[in-house]
Amino acid sequence: MPFGDSLDKRVLFYDVIGRPYNPQADHVACGNAGSNPIVAVSPGLYGSGIRCNQGIIVMNPKTEDAAYARILDECQGCGYFDLNLSNGVFTQIGGTGADTMEIKWYYVDW
Repeated sequence: MPFGDSLDKRVLFYDVIGRPYNPQADHVACGNAGSNPIVAVSPGLYGSGIRCNQGIIVMNPKTEDAAYARILDECQGCGYFDLNLSNGVFTQIGGTGADTMEIKWYYVDW
């Protein structure tokens, strides 16, 4: 079953790391990001770009604060299910000055 179909969207990834980053909107792996809330995924998930424009919900498991974002970039240093979160997404789920935070996330239709 390929990634991205209905079964894949019911999977919750938890106990993973989110870290803030400042993507350049016109230089993300999937092309121009515009003003979209952006996350970057590991090379293993990014593959050949199959996840480009995939919507996700990312949450802070301690507060349940959540943000809607779009996979638009690749994170070379990320663990397989870890994410780099654009600064706006990181702040929206309660990230502060921390370099990283525990997160959980799942795929949704955009």
